[in-house]
Amino acid sequence: MNAEITCSICGQTTAREVRRTKILGKGEHQVIVENVPMISCRNCGHDYFSIQVAKMLDQIRSTPQKQAMQKSFAVVELAA
Repeated sequence: MNAEITCSICGQTTAREVRRTKILGKGEHQVIVENVPMISCRNCGHDYFSIQVAKMLDQIRSTPQKQAMQKSFAVVELAA
């Protein structure tokens, strides 16, 4: 089990490191980044990245074709 971390947003010791999928960009420029490490707080609900991870995501966002592989998957849009 992950150790509890003090959340930099609310100050509670209810945050932990998790890995989630992050979607960057919009439309045809959208890229899905899997296994992104982030800190997630169960108290305030905020998710945030380390500076290193944020820089990596910015690099991927600016030139996704350098690191991306093409995958095919179904997309469903839920109408409100």
